[in-house]
Amino acid sequence: MNVVFRVDASTLMGAGHVMRCLTLANELRRYGVETGFVARAHNGHLNKLIIGQGHELHTLSSHENIATFSEGDIYAEWLGVPWERDVEETIEEIRHLHIDWVVVDHYAIDEKWLKKIRPYVKQIFVIDDLANRRLDCDVLLDQTYSRREEEYQGLVNEHCKLLVGSEYALLRSEFSRLRPAAIEKRKSFSGVERILISMGANDPCNLTEDILDELEGVVWHKKPFVDVVLGSQAPHLRAVIEKSKLHSLRVNISVEVTDMARRMLDADLAIGASGATSWERCCLGLPTITFVTAENQRFVAKALVDAEVVLECGRDDCADGTLKQLVGLLDGTPEKWKELSAKAFMVTDGMGANRVVQHIVSMKARDGLPVYLRTVTISDAELLYKWQSDPRTRRYSNNSSIPSFEEHVSWLNDQLKKPASVFQMIMHGNAPSGVIRLDPAKDSTFGDFIVSIYVSPSKYRLGLGKISVTLLCEMVEGCRLLAQVHEGNAASHALFSSCGFVRVSESYYSKQI
Repeated sequence: MNVVFRVDASTLMGAGHVMRCLTLANELRRYGVETGFVARAHNGHLNKLIIGQGHELHTLSSHENIATFSEGDIYAEWLGVPWERDVEETIEEIRHLHIDWVVVDHYAIDEKWLKKIRPYVKQIFVIDDLANRRLDCDVLLDQTYSRREEEYQGLVNEHCKLLVGSEYALLRSEFSRLRPAAIEKRKSFSGVERILISMGANDPCNLTEDILDELEGVVWHKKPFVDVVLGSQAPHLRAVIEKSKLHSLRVNISVEVTDMARRMLDADLAIGASGATSWERCCLGLPTITFVTAENQRFVAKALVDAEVVLECGRDDCADGTLKQLVGLLDGTPEKWKELSAKAFMVTDGMGANRVVQHIVSMKARDGLPVYLRTVTISDAELLYKWQSDPRTRRYSNNSSIPSFEEHVSWLNDQLKKPASVFQMIMHGNAPSGVIRLDPAKDSTFGDFIVSIYVSPSKYRLGLGKISVTLLCEMVEGCRLLAQVHEGNAASHALFSSCGFVRVSESYYSKQI
């Protein structure tokens, strides 16, 4: 399978689009998919990074400032050339390739561009955050928290598959790997000891320097360490470095970092832009004061503020002391800090990239229909209760008695609030067909997480169990899975053995992922 990404980075649009496409491309390679990129060489491009991560690159020349763009279209100039020229140059680069999917992540590309490219590719996948224009695509991803499918009604084809919401957030695998450590760390808090400031790779408005000025005026219980992250092309990098040398706090400036997940884990407070790093901070439960630094971030910021996941600040709020007050509030109020952390954990579990890959490279059941996993929601309660009430499902359950529906809903609500658990619906074609779950093991002698699975009785003998366990193992890394199997459950014994689990006792199987 061959997947090509059409995406750009520049000083104008930032690095976020390329970074999330690289995350998806790297995840696709784990499945043996060939990947390539088509990117224009704008000022501030990331083409060396794309090549450095092992992806084929087709470079489009920079023609900035030669095009005339219509007023009112704030994103059209991001292409650097008129859309007709861009699509022609893209087609010229890919026409000799056999492309299964083209993935497009660009606010300046709409239905007109996509219709022109369709004859040269088998399927089109669009990544968007705006829901503001028509798009001709087969799958659309919008990883925005609280985004609803209805917001794309009339904007996409009838057959288009919508992947909507932060469960699909494209995060690198190190975030999900560090999530258990973050959950453990955030259980206690004794004041802000480490602050992470990340206003985007370029921070063209130099908000970083304003923030550093405001931190001088906070009355601290204990002076924290300040970790500032910027890109090497940030226009105000030198000024920020000079500011840090004279600061009353210990301030470190890091450029082009590759360990952002570790820095977020170590931090007690983030002050950052409302872009893609919002989902990274949420995955690790990091309390955040957020700034809107671009128009396309407003919806994200509002959704997270309305859900009381983050605190918001504006540039003017730096001048009037609001930022100092918010930082002081979190430093001195453990209850508020823990509330923000707990709500952040509920936004995303960091496994979105794998969920998206499953829609691109769906494994097939014996009847040929694709199988993939999605997150269980409270709206699945009635269906889950029906399955759990079936005698064939409960036959080998640890608890053979059937709960009342009210008890079931209460249990499901509690289960969905556990940030360390993974609860997935097994989808066969478009039909919910079973569930698979990970819960932290109380005794980690043989495993870190206990895996539980059951398939709808109407879907037995299709191979869904083995496919689902395989998909789940692809979603989690760096941990040991433990499966408890009833003595008489021959099918489950065979399932976990066939998936590479090792029998460690009469009733348990274990596997290192």
